[in-house]
Amino acid sequence: MASGVRLHIEQGPDGAVVWLGIDGDAAAIALRAAAICADLRRNLSGTQQGLALVVCNGRAIYSLNAPLRKETS
Repeated sequence: MASGVRLHIEQGPDGAVVWLGIDGDAAAIALRAAAICADLRRNLSGTQQGLALVVCNGRAIYSLNAPLRKETS
């Protein structure tokens, strides 16, 4: 895992639940989080585990059960 990234994964009833902590400014965090989320989805898609939820720096960025809207700040 890249420097400045912390990762915790637990198995939930609907698949893997992932918490990311990423250092940097908002733009860098968004880019790294999107890339990591895409990698997780791709790597877990062929497994029975699947990906249920990804939370980055306290905000859900991917959810299997509900589309997440992009927040504008």
